[in-house]
Amino acid sequence: MNTIKTTYNSSNYQITYSDFCAYSFNAKEKDYESGFHYYGSRYYSSELSIWNSTDPMSDKYPSLTPYNYCANNPIKLIDPNGEEIGWYINENAEVIGRDKEDDDKIYLVTNKFDKQRIISDDFKDGVSQSDLRGDISEVPSYESRLALKELYEVGDMDKINAGEYGMQIFENIQTKKIGYRLYHTKATIQLDKEGNVSGNLDMGSVSNIIKVGGDFSATRRTIIAHTHNIDNGRDHPPTIGSDNVPQNTIGIVFDYNRGKSKTYIYSSETKFRNDSFIPSNKFFNHFRTPGGKEL
Repeated sequence: MNTIKTTYNSSNYQITYSDFCAYSFNAKEKDYESGFHYYGSRYYSSELSIWNSTDPMSDKYPSLTPYNYCANNPIKLIDPNGEEIGWYINENAEVIGRDKEDDDKIYLVTNKFDKQRIISDDFKDGVSQSDLRGDISEVPSYESRLALKELYEVGDMDKINAGEYGMQIFENIQTKKIGYRLYHTKATIQLDKEGNVSGNLDMGSVSNIIKVGGDFSATRRTIIAHTHNIDNGRDHPPTIGSDNVPQNTIGIVFDYNRGKSKTYIYSSETKFRNDSFIPSNKFFNHFRTPGGKEL
């Protein structure tokens, strides 16, 4: 696409006109006043091969230089607008592709066909959630996972059926910082004939709170989690009908079966909750993208 370039010569007071292509290097528009190409959130000098400013999301990735592009992996990744990238992981906590929405979130994908579709995209254009067949579950951020680790550890130390533990995590809408409340009830965990867990933990009761941490001004609830802290050789996934969560809330259940603990992740829309899990020892670690970003 050609554009008319206007040049003013102050020595003879003449104006000249000429055609030039504004979209040249990587099909990005060139600002002829600065000589930089505009990439949506910052400018790039194609002559010097440098950015004129840092990545707007650089504070989230301290392990990478703030002047990087696509986590230093432009062969596999693209960054159309400079905003945070959304990601898909599988049940082994491996990052397998990009969420096309670029919504700064991580989603667990367990459907075989969905995983194949995402992997075939090879981190190029991203795959829209509307194009997936099965359930996906939003995974908590790393900051929230660190808070949940405290819940997991108290449940892991108390597997003699001495009561259920739970946690609610809240977010400060302005600062994005989180706060949490840790709960415990001494009521004995019950099992039905099918092995489903029936607890009596009331997270609406102030008397069950045993610890409060993080940002006390955080009010928007984002996660409801609890422990199935009983080890009798069976898996104890979320109980259908009782382990429900409100909309826009992540549900977490920690299971402690014979040292092979699973973290079940679900929402109000997740139907097949028994398959929606990753190993707990991987849940609390960073998830790494092909370019080395830590999620």
